[in-house]
Amino acid sequence: MVCFHFFLTQQLTSRVYLFVSFTYLVTALYGYEAMTDEEFDFQKGDIIAVTAVSDDGWWSGELMENNRRVSGRHMFPSNFVSSANLDGEQMWTAALHDYKATIDAEFDFQKGDIIAVTAIPYDGWWSGELLGENRRVAGKHIFPSNFVTRIP
Repeated sequence: MVCFHFFLTQQLTSRVYLFVSFTYLVTALYGYEAMTDEEFDFQKGDIIAVTAVSDDGWWSGELMENNRRVSGRHMFPSNFVSSANLDGEQMWTAALHDYKATIDAEFDFQKGDIIAVTAIPYDGWWSGELLGENRRVAGKHIFPSNFVTRIP
């Protein structure tokens, strides 16, 4: 089993953020009802952050919807999900302003930078990566959507 550990980071100001360090996001193709204490329920269309994968067909992860997570429940069947790729199309954005990361999961970018969007897990906060591998930083994938514009 390949393991990737996860952590929660919170910034206590006027806003509270909850981010999960994950390998990638998947979308539920079908609903699933947990059959053991380690599994969690999910519905078709739910976004799940994968935190560990295994070749036995059971992966570890968490629902991206905070109020539906259940502590201690993290296992789900991998054949019920598919890569979350924004309706099959790659979304590209251009930075409208410079941005300086405020927590560990975010990344810095400059006006004009091109960012590939990999998921839209939170209202106002997207997951993605900078175009150009030399500027990417592992584990930093979150950015504010109001600092970018979609490239048609």
